[in-house]
Formats: sequence, C-alpha cells, structure tokens
Amino acid sequence: IQELYKEYRSKGFQVVGVSLDVDKDYWRRTVNERHLRWPHLCDLLGWESEAIKSWGIHSIPTSVLVGPDGRIAAINLTGDKIADKLEEVYNE
Repeated sequence: IQELYKEYRSKGFQVVGVSLDVDKDYWRRTVNERHLRWPHLCDLLGWESEAIKSWGIHSIPTSVLVGPDGRIAAINLTGDKIADKLEEVYNE
C-alpha cells in the first residue's frame, strides 16, 4: 500500500487506516515504525469498535476503494489487484 500511496497520492488517492488495536502505545509505535503516513483511526476497542459494527467488517485486512467520484469502486482487493484497480481508476 505504501508504494501505491506514493504513486497515486498526487492524483487524489488517499488511504485511511482503521486499527483494531486495544493498546494505544503499540498502535502508535507500529504506525511510526512502519512509516504509515496517512490518517489512522483507532478507538482502542478492538473487535468492539464502532467502525467494525457500522461498516460490517468481519475480517482483517479489509479494503474499500472509493473512486474519485465518491462511489465504491472495489471491496476486499489485495496485492496486485489493488494496483490494477488503481491504475484503472486513475489512468482512465
């Protein structure tokens, strides 16, 4: 995701990380150590998180790709499939 973020950020691609951590120090340390430079959300409630409940997330990682038009372009893509979809969305 980091490489894709670097490549497509100037075109409007944004990543928002939602963490299921329950340990604030661990969560913050991990974000910093991995140099994850996009916004991160964590209510420290783990699987009891409101985001999990309201968004219907049942497994991690979960990805939701929202296109520049504000519509969901894809759900639960991984690896090269994310890269392919970003190329499709941003290079049309």
